[in-house]
Amino acid sequence: MKMFNAILLSTCVAAVSISCAGSRNQRQEATKSNEKIRSSITVLNSLLSIPDSTIPENILRNAYGIAVFPGVLKGAFLLGGRYGDGVMSIKQENDSWSHPAFMQIKGGSIGWQWGVESIDLVLVFKTLRSIETAASGQFVIGADVGAAAGPVGRNASASTDAQLKSEIFSYARARGLFAGASLDGTSMVVDNAANQAFYQTPNVTADQVFHDTAAINQVPSLASQFQQVMDSIATEQGMAAE
Repeated sequence: MKMFNAILLSTCVAAVSISCAGSRNQRQEATKSNEKIRSSITVLNSLLSIPDSTIPENILRNAYGIAVFPGVLKGAFLLGGRYGDGVMSIKQENDSWSHPAFMQIKGGSIGWQWGVESIDLVLVFKTLRSIETAASGQFVIGADVGAAAGPVGRNASASTDAQLKSEIFSYARARGLFAGASLDGTSMVVDNAANQAFYQTPNVTADQVFHDTAAINQVPSLASQFQQVMDSIATEQGMAAE
């Protein structure tokens, strides 16, 4: 009997420990996600701060989706590991923007030559197919979806064959300035763990985050703040075009 009680106690302790560890990991993941949202909002707010050295208004205005990866480390991808975490939002039929879904970028190479250690990446999705591919789970930029370094400046427009045929425009920001960036061979994947922790919804998919709010247990205020920034960008672009 004593042995049975000892085994039972050990089992209970182990179960409690596993439960506590799981809760702690989820809290850490949620905290990390909150920080990533705040950083992404900062990057978005910078899009229109320097009109002559940023993403053109017409490109943002006509985007089907926008992904932001703040603070990508220059040397991380050289080690073959994960090197970028960020969020993506897509435009709804009524021209409002969806809640952000968490994404990761891995592998490949990034064409930036500024001699800095970290950059912010912005991907502008130009077609419906490109955002559907992103929401599906994983794709490789330059292989599954055509991409090109985006044009920069107030009056810039796509001028090369690569830009005209691309479904994604890619940009990197360092020292406050945006420039087109090459991301060929980089894979982009949905960060399921981050989405589940942030929205407190087991097995939530990126497609549900984008389209099915009813499937989400909780929408944090930061998600709504991100939406508002995206909506304000669209409104400002629309006003600028009038």
